[in-house]
Amino acid sequence: MFAKSAVLPTMLRKFDMADRDRSKGNFLVQLSPLDSLSFMAAFAFGYDDFKDSGFGVTGNDHWDASIDAFYTPSSDLSYFINYTHEEFDWDIHSRQRGGGQATHPKTIGRAIRMMSWIQSALDCRQP
Repeated sequence: MFAKSAVLPTMLRKFDMADRDRSKGNFLVQLSPLDSLSFMAAFAFGYDDFKDSGFGVTGNDHWDASIDAFYTPSSDLSYFINYTHEEFDWDIHSRQRGGGQATHPKTIGRAIRMMSWIQSALDCRQP
């Protein structure tokens, strides 16, 4: 499908396939002051390391915290409310592919270095 060349390294064909090492932890607590009323709080954190990945996501720190309340005034009716906050902080290593690439043997290495880029991003999600 792809022509073999120095401008299109073989590893670019596996952009979305990588081994992942994941470290993860969770904490959960529930309090039920009444039979009909319960509160719950949860916290989770983790880190994904794609250490053998030349391109794509190379690392991802993430955490989330949530609180819940449950109220059951009768056997036929229940209420539930939830709030969750999540944050993801990831690093991406990529390379531009497209027009304007150098093809002369003396300039290919320089062109590849110029087309490579690294991005760090923070994403927060909450209602």
